[in-house]
Amino acid sequence: MTVIPKVYWDERFKTNVEDLYNRLAQSTQLPIINALQNEIMKFTNLHKIKYARIIDTDGDHDFSGEFREILGDIIVRELVN
Repeated sequence: MTVIPKVYWDERFKTNVEDLYNRLAQSTQLPIINALQNEIMKFTNLHKIKYARIIDTDGDHDFSGEFREILGDIIVRELVN
């Protein structure tokens, strides 16, 4: 059994994630790789991150199996450009 401490949940639900990512994207290029078959986290608010570039791609939460190579290709392409 895994016990997740209260402090994690307090921070998790009080943090404005969109605001954090928007501030980060104002000071650096911020590509966000969005796994379309993510079975754990469904991101419906990515449009709120105005300054990031969203890269939608096939993949599950862990980019397992064939998705791992797709993720690697995207990362290499982003680092080279």
